[in-house]
Amino acid sequence: FVMDVGRALHEYGAPSFRLEEWLELLVAKFGQEGNFFCTPTALFVAFGPQGRQRTSLIRVVPGEVNLRKLVELDLVLNAVFYDKITPLEGSAEVARIRGRKSRIPRGLSMVCHGLACACAARFFGGGPREILVSGAIGMFIGVLARLMNARTSMARVFEPVAAMLGTILVHVARTFVGDLDTSI
Repeated sequence: FVMDVGRALHEYGAPSFRLEEWLELLVAKFGQEGNFFCTPTALFVAFGPQGRQRTSLIRVVPGEVNLRKLVELDLVLNAVFYDKITPLEGSAEVARIRGRKSRIPRGLSMVCHGLACACAARFFGGGPREILVSGAIGMFIGVLARLMNARTSMARVFEPVAAMLGTILVHVARTFVGDLDTSI
């Protein structure tokens, strides 16, 4: 259960210090000793007393922060911690949470990317042109996120590719829109 929940917490964006703290609380609750170390792509787990530890490495592909799944995992953690369900039942719940696809419709995700970028443009002092262009580029990035995150190999380079394409698009937009503050 500890390893299952550790992997899931890591995949859904729990911060390292919080992930390690939760796992330490769990093993202490089970009357065991454990040490944990989290990196962006791995979770090291060591069970047992110093000198006789059994260590495992869990490779993790970093994913997006998923607050819904983090809340569901927190509920499972609490249920196991307070003996409402067994660790075996907890592992089954974690597997169910990990296996479920995102409930966010593709179109809504794209619109949210656009709205976030448009709001950021206004926050940084942009006028109507910057807001409109930022929103459009944000929607494009939203589509790109869906396409690239569907393939693990491409998901790893999403951020630099999105930054590059966003930069190119803002300079292309400047030729059509005219006076546009590209720094925004």
